Amino acid sequence: MISNIKNKIGILLAKRRFVRHQKHDRSFQRFFSESKDVLIILPNLEKDLIVEVFEIVRFTAIHKKKLFLIHKPELQKYLPTDFEYASLVISELDKSKLELPTKDLVNRIKKYTFDLVIDLNLEDDLFSSALSNIPLSDFRIGFIKRNSDLFYNYQIPREINSEKSYRNLLNSLRMF
Repeated sequence: MISNIKNKIGILLAKRRFVRHQKHDRSFQRFFSESKDVLIILPNLEKDLIVEVFEIVRFTAIHKKKLFLIHKPELQKYLPTDFEYASLVISELDKSKLELPTKDLVNRIKKYTFDLVIDLNLEDDLFSSALSNIPLSDFRIGFIKRNSDLFYNYQIPREINSEKSYRNLLNSLRMF
C-alpha cells in the first residue's frame, strides 16, 4: 500500500518536473537520419541485455551518431568496445525515495544536448521514463507502458517476447 502511494506521488512529481509538452507539428519523417547526438538508456536488468539491445546500439553507432549511454555499473562488462561512446553510470544513489532522478543526476544530464532519446526499458520504470525527459530533445522513444504517453512522443508496442519488441524498435528506426 505504501509503495502504491509512493508511486502515485512519484508520478505526480514526474509530471511536474520532467514531462515536456508534446508539439503536435513534429515531423517524424527523418528524425533518426537527421539526429546527430543520441542518448540511449539501457535496460536496468542484466537479463534484458540481449543481442537485440546491442543491435540497436550498434545500428545507431554505424549511422555515425554520437552515442551517450546511461546504464547501471553491473552492465559495464557487457558494453561493446568496437566503437566510441560516452556513458554515464547510475546507481541506486541517483534515485530519490520516490523513484525519481536526484537533482545531482538531473544537473549532470542537463549539461548535454541530444536530438534523440531512446529508453530501452520494457518494464514500467518511472526512473528511466523521467530520465528520458531530462534532456531537451525533440524526439523521445520508448515502449508502451503505464503513463508512457506522458514521457515519449514515439512509442513501440511491447510484445510478450522481448526480442520481438526490440526488433520492432530497430525496424522502426530503419524506416526513418
